[in-house]
Amino acid sequence: MRRLTFLYCGVACWAAALLCAQDSTSISATRIEQHVRFLASPELKGRLTGTPECERAAQYVADAFKACGLLPAGDGGTYFQTYPFVAGTHPGPDNHLEIAGKDGAAPLTYKRDFQPMMFSDVGSAEGALVFAGYGISAPDLKYDDYEGVDVKDKIVLLLRFSPDGEKADSPFAGYDRLQDKAILAREKGAKAVLFVTGPLDHKEEDLAEPGTQGMVANLRILGLHLTQTAADTVLKGGGTSLSELQKAINTKRAPKSLDLPAVRLRVKVDLVQENRTARNVVGYLPAAGGEGDVVVVGAHFDHLGLGGEASRAEKKYGEIHPGADDNASGTAGVMELARVITARKPALARGIVFIGFSGEELGLLGSDYYVRHPFKSMKQTAAMVNMDMIGRLKDNILVANASDTSPQWDPMLDRLNADYKFDLKKNPGGFAASDNTSFYKEDVPVLFFFTNLHDDYHKPSDTADKINYAGEARVLGLVEEAVVATASAPERPVFTKSKVAAGGTRGAMRVYTGTIPDFASQADGYRISGVQPGSPAEKAGLKKDDTITGVGAMTIHSIYDYMAAFKTMKPGDKVEFRYARGGKELKTVVELVPSKSTDK
Repeated sequence: MRRLTFLYCGVACWAAALLCAQDSTSISATRIEQHVRFLASPELKGRLTGTPECERAAQYVADAFKACGLLPAGDGGTYFQTYPFVAGTHPGPDNHLEIAGKDGAAPLTYKRDFQPMMFSDVGSAEGALVFAGYGISAPDLKYDDYEGVDVKDKIVLLLRFSPDGEKADSPFAGYDRLQDKAILAREKGAKAVLFVTGPLDHKEEDLAEPGTQGMVANLRILGLHLTQTAADTVLKGGGTSLSELQKAINTKRAPKSLDLPAVRLRVKVDLVQENRTARNVVGYLPAAGGEGDVVVVGAHFDHLGLGGEASRAEKKYGEIHPGADDNASGTAGVMELARVITARKPALARGIVFIGFSGEELGLLGSDYYVRHPFKSMKQTAAMVNMDMIGRLKDNILVANASDTSPQWDPMLDRLNADYKFDLKKNPGGFAASDNTSFYKEDVPVLFFFTNLHDDYHKPSDTADKINYAGEARVLGLVEEAVVATASAPERPVFTKSKVAAGGTRGAMRVYTGTIPDFASQADGYRISGVQPGSPAEKAGLKKDDTITGVGAMTIHSIYDYMAAFKTMKPGDKVEFRYARGGKELKTVVELVPSKSTDK
């Protein structure tokens, strides 16, 4: 099998080089298709960052760059820029849950009865049990599962979801995240939190998938996921059952929390963090006049591998997610542009850095690393053009995001589109769930080309046969002209900060502060990569690279703590922020304003 794999990769890399070398004057749908079909093939198993298959994709891109004549711009004279990252968190061998009784301990069985939650702390705890319903404290809804019970130094058993089950439009929707429930239990003083899915929501189910992809925040409380059978075994010592308790809560829509001092539990959680390295692929086309400013053209080549929490499939784990549109299509675009633009070198006043990023699906890891360790400094980076999901052109609609990050973008796009005649949607906003965000945070003008979402996004059905190759070739024609125009213009584009705020998620926060998270940070706290202009955070003096360590009474260890801190706050509240900057602990007061998601 090793020899067959080597031969497969060798043939694929040879094909990439051959395609790059042929007819360097025009974009070809045939070449795009070959690139996409290789990257989205079953052999590459979804290109999860840090896996051998993702490394094969990186080598494929590097071979294409070399064949096109790009200079290596990675580490040590290579095309590769290597960076460390947290590949995932997995259960260790020493996880335990037992009922401590007068006649000795009654252990439950690891993997059959319980699994550790991946956001759990590691360590041991012992304490009496408290059943605290859904673990929700919502003053605005006059509902509090913690009213009348004391969980300090105890172990809390909580139901998942809410009295409305999984309804997306439930008034409890802003309170039902597991992380928020765990943080609230921690803030109430609990030593550990146990989660179970109630029988009114689902029949007995498999335990949560053990292990996660990417960095997971430690919420500083021990956490386990129990089966319904295990939860009933625990509750039996208190003379009650899970079904009885959930039915009482849901029927009356009122808490039914219980101190159960007769039930004493011992918990031990063992988690192992897996550290790996990954690689960006960086090639350089110098300008005809020599060294100077550069334009970056990039796309991410990683995807979800065999699924994970980001999957939108009914079965999230175990199936190959090919990622043909997301983002083999954009990666094929970078390789094609490298090939055709090389022939236009005499027209370039600025060099072009072509980059294949890894780690995008894990939180923009590759592009974040690049802007911190660039081939040319960010001051020399005149612009960044990003392509993510450009393979599903439909109804002639092409989206150009971040069009307000330079005043040059709108007139240039209109001029170029006069020839291509796309139904061009120019969207403002420099922030997006893609690699242009890393550059925008460094005050670099960005453009992000995109042919829109579709139902196959983040599913195993995002396959190569669904790509509109002729359509992508047309898209790349316009992108090529935009890149060359930017790289050959007498003046570099002027950067302007977008007035559009970064987007959020449903129920994440009811108030707005304007901080921008640094998803690549592993610091204890909530490190920010910037603040929105004119936002409460900017007015309070918070700046890029500050690490927020406290909000009000809550100590902040992660972005989950940060979001949870605002659950009961309202617009107009003035809140003390504690933060670290340059080794100093500082304080400021932030006046909260309404979140855009809750404005009427």
